[in-house]
Order: sequence, then C-alpha cells, then structure tokens
Amino acid sequence: MAPPETPSIDSHLSLPSILTSSQIKHDNTVSSPSSIDLQTLTLLYQRAKHAFLLRNYDSAHSLCSSAISKLPDSPSASSPLIKNLQTKIWTLYINLVAAILAEKSPIVTKDLEIKRLLERSPEKVVNDVWLKVVNEGYSEEIGEIPGEVVVAW
Repeated sequence: MAPPETPSIDSHLSLPSILTSSQIKHDNTVSSPSSIDLQTLTLLYQRAKHAFLLRNYDSAHSLCSSAISKLPDSPSASSPLIKNLQTKIWTLYINLVAAILAEKSPIVTKDLEIKRLLERSPEKVVNDVWLKVVNEGYSEEIGEIPGEVVVAW
C-alpha cells in the first residue's frame, strides 16, 4: 500500500528558504563598498529567531536590534539575498513586539526599550514601530516595504 500523500503548500504561502553557505559566499564577494556581512546578519537573525521562539524576549530583542543596525541604509540598492534577509529581520522584529504586547504573564526584563514598549499604549507602540520600519528599515520609501512586512504588522 502506498503511503498517504502529504498536502502540498502553495508556493506563495511558504517562507523563503534560509540562505545556504554558497549563497552567502557568493553574495559576500559581490557586496557593495559598505560590505554588508551577510553571514553575520544571517547568524544574528537565526539566533534572534531562536530566542524569540523560546520566549527569551530580552535576548531576541537585543539580537534583532543588532541585526537591524547592520542592515543597509538603502534597501533598494541591495541584492535579492539582502532584501530577503531584511524582510525576515523586520518581520521577526514586528512579531517580537506583537508577542511582547500580547503576553499574558508579566514580563520581567532588563531591556529599556522593552520596558518602554510595555509602558506605552498599544496604539502608540503600533505607530512607533511602523515609523521605525519606514524610517530605519526602508529609508522613508514606503513603496519599498515588502508586503510580508506590512502584513506582519
């Protein structure tokens, strides 16, 4: 008897794949003069995602903020690999903030930015995060913000 077929996932619903080492090496050799270290960004993203999934919000926030600070200033001039990773990092950041706001149990944190998030109204946080994404993430080019980032929020 043949094994049951596994349901297929529509390609538009699946998450983009994680970068392979050959893609990272290739992109590092073609990087811009500002030399974005794709391997470091990927590692920061992976570690932030892992901390987020374990609900270690301080670590996830710190790693995600570090990755954001290393993203290029002009996303439209970036390679497709950098753009893909940038989308993942900003989506993770948005989901992290949403999880912090939705957390039912009290959050004990030493991270000052997380403390500020918890002190403000959700409406203010939503507005501030959107402005951060637009200004820091996409150089005020709203049309450059991928749909995945917009939908995450």
